[in-house]
Amino acid sequence: MPCGGLRLNPSPRLGGRRRALRLHGGLRVLGCGLVVAAAVAVGAFVGYATNRVAVWLLFHPVRPFCLLGRRLCVWGVVPARRRELARRLAGLVEEYLATGAVFARMEEEMRRAVVEEVRRLASSSPFAGLLGLEAVVEPLGERLASLLSSVASSLVRRVDIQRVVEEELARMSPVEAERMFRSIAGRELGVVVYSGLVLGGLVGLVQGLLLCLLG
Repeated sequence: MPCGGLRLNPSPRLGGRRRALRLHGGLRVLGCGLVVAAAVAVGAFVGYATNRVAVWLLFHPVRPFCLLGRRLCVWGVVPARRRELARRLAGLVEEYLATGAVFARMEEEMRRAVVEEVRRLASSSPFAGLLGLEAVVEPLGERLASLLSSVASSLVRRVDIQRVVEEELARMSPVEAERMFRSIAGRELGVVVYSGLVLGGLVGLVQGLLLCLLG
């Protein structure tokens, strides 16, 4: 403040302390940012790697890998349970096909296809008009569809669908089984892997912020 025409300069020590405090605050913020970034990176990597390994262990190893004299064995879930999975999937297929709604839909599709084929054959004949084939297309198609439907229904009841499906699935190699599962649920498996990355990053963010607040 001016006093008697003179201006008092701030103490050099006070200015140096202020600069030191500003530098210390900046370094603290920078350190906090680095800690949070490192925590997020480590958490995201751990989450991604963990889920990636978990998905890999569904299909690998394709044969038992044992340690400690076969006391500890690692084997992929799908190769180890291939026969059980085949039996359960075959049971689900048979149960689904055994429902009346499925047979009703199959009969309807078969009737439509037979009628359309009979109509196409009748229309392609040059004597269709002379012989009056148009009048018998619908009844003939319905009759053929009914006959084929009864034959198919009888065959399905006689065939052991569960056994056939189970044998075919159990005959698949581990590589073929993995390819089938990935073709069916590949997108979902990818979501599982990358959700680990996201969740791991969020956990790392929370940990980094807590370290900064409590440190």
